Formats: sequence, structure tokens, C-alpha cells
Amino acid sequence: MSLLPDVPEEALAALYRSADYFLFTSASESFGLALLDAICAGTFPLVYPHATYAGLVDASGFGRVTARATPEALAAAVRRAVLDGEPRVGPLSAWRDAHAWPRVAASLLARVRGLLP
Repeated sequence: MSLLPDVPEEALAALYRSADYFLFTSASESFGLALLDAICAGTFPLVYPHATYAGLVDASGFGRVTARATPEALAAAVRRAVLDGEPRVGPLSAWRDAHAWPRVAASLLARVRGLLP
């Protein structure tokens, strides 16, 4: 296991491709861009039951949400994913395309502009 806190953008794709699973346990990130990146890269995510993260997993049809936000629940989800032989194939390309960064950014910009007088 390696912790890589500051990875250059060009290295991320290779890291996602080489990962068996993407464990996302953040309880405070507002949107979950790292999770969105993992889903779009086709790296099977296991996430805590946070509304935003569970929504991304559910909408993509790819990944698993833990029963609780605890290390034990995360370990159980990993064990189940391994034993069940979860497919390590990412979401459909249409879902990926709809959630690509340029589209997400454009949607966010439109919403922000709608809030301005």
C-alpha cells in the first residue's frame, strides 16, 4: 500500500487503472470529485453512506455503499466485493460522458450564474 497525497494529473489515470478498488471514506468533501474520477475511470468504488457519494454510486450503477460509516463496515464491503467477484468494469460510456469534467463544470457554472443578480 502506498499513500500518494500529491499525484500529478497525468499519473492519476495509471493509478486508477492499477487499483483493485477505490475506497472513499470522506465525510466532508462537498461533491466527491475524486469519487467521480474513480467511477469514470472504471475503478470499483466502495463508499461510506453519505448522500452525495451514495447518489453517485447509485446513479452510475457501479460500486457499493457501506452499511455504516465505520471501518468495520468498510472492511465488510471490501470482503463482500472480493468474495462476490464484483466486476471491475466501469459504467456505461454514456454515463461517463454525461459526468465528464467539462459537463459538470458547465452545469455548476450555469447554476452559479442563476444565483447571481
